[in-house]
Amino acid sequence: MNEEETQDQQIQNRTKGAFIYKGPLKSAIETARYYGFKLSPPLTITKRLPTTLTKAKREFLKEKDFSDFPKDYMSSLKKYIDDEMHKIPQPIMVCHVIDRPNNWSELRLEIMGTEKSVAEATIIKTASIILRDLGHRNILIKLNSIGDKESGNNFLKELMNYYREHINNLPPTIQQRLKKDILKIYANKSEKYKEINENAPKPISFLSEESRKHFKQIIEFLENMEIDYEINEDLVGASPCFPKNLYEILEKNKDGKEKILAKGERYNYLAQNIGFNKKVPIVGIGINIKRKEKKKDSYVFKSTASSPKIYFIHLGFDAKKESLNILETFRKSKVPIYQSLCNDSFTHQLKNAESYHVPYTMIIGQKEVLEKTIIFRDMKTRYQENIELSNLETFLNRLKRKNVI
Repeated sequence: MNEEETQDQQIQNRTKGAFIYKGPLKSAIETARYYGFKLSPPLTITKRLPTTLTKAKREFLKEKDFSDFPKDYMSSLKKYIDDEMHKIPQPIMVCHVIDRPNNWSELRLEIMGTEKSVAEATIIKTASIILRDLGHRNILIKLNSIGDKESGNNFLKELMNYYREHINNLPPTIQQRLKKDILKIYANKSEKYKEINENAPKPISFLSEESRKHFKQIIEFLENMEIDYEINEDLVGASPCFPKNLYEILEKNKDGKEKILAKGERYNYLAQNIGFNKKVPIVGIGINIKRKEKKKDSYVFKSTASSPKIYFIHLGFDAKKESLNILETFRKSKVPIYQSLCNDSFTHQLKNAESYHVPYTMIIGQKEVLEKTIIFRDMKTRYQENIELSNLETFLNRLKRKNVI
């Protein structure tokens, strides 16, 4: 079997069947599905190391302190590593439900295996739509970037120097734990830290050119999706394994108070920190949802789940930015699609469409972005027509009525 046939078989195996969820979060999970997330059964939250690591590596890591590591991300990466998901086409997009106390649940969305900024944009867009559908209004995104290892190390070095210069302004107990708790001190918003942190170095000032470009692209996505945002340079987390980017979704109440609805981060080096020999970028978000019913969740695996009939293809960064708005039109029309927004190659996307054996593709490139259109193509006859984006929902509904899709 040649490499291309192997890739085709991997795609077929990856899309065979799906878990069907029944429970109070059904609508939220359905929204995530339209954006490309595949439901995973409940994840065991653990700080245990992946079972596939060598004995020598496990012994080496046994004494490492994982207490401040993000256990939700560690658990997802453990499953990714143990199930050898790096051997199938990337990225992996999953969602799963975690039960929390007092009738709360956390819906986690995660994308593993890509460093592209569209991953953060997809996570934020999907979470924002889910929260709006749950009745939340006046949604605001707060975000920040620490950047890559070089950027983060430079920031921490300058921050440490700054605190040492002002060591007498810190409580004695904190002075002794400065090195370990430096990010916790920086993120502390209490009155006794307010003055010293106001003039502390800010992480964005230390971003490398590549990290700055990545963060700028995320902001461009948010602006194109007309999502309100603020850069919050105090948002750094407390993990010692460098979240590259951090973001929160908040709701502003009438009295001006803010309530955090969801939190997310990107980690590019976490898999290596827990012993894996490959870098596995992971970006995720946890959405807090109050359960209106006490009904238990149930998961049923259907091996013959229906497959989408359309593969969505984009070409160029401007088309990629517009893509998430187009995906929302597909969702509103209840038309599931295949897509690979993290793949920049037109040829690879077209090959994927052929591997999925879809009868139709919808394509947008730079020309279509400028003309505000999208191409609908029949994969068998090669017939195609241009559809105005303003008429896309009407066009999709017409195809549904004719049982074309």
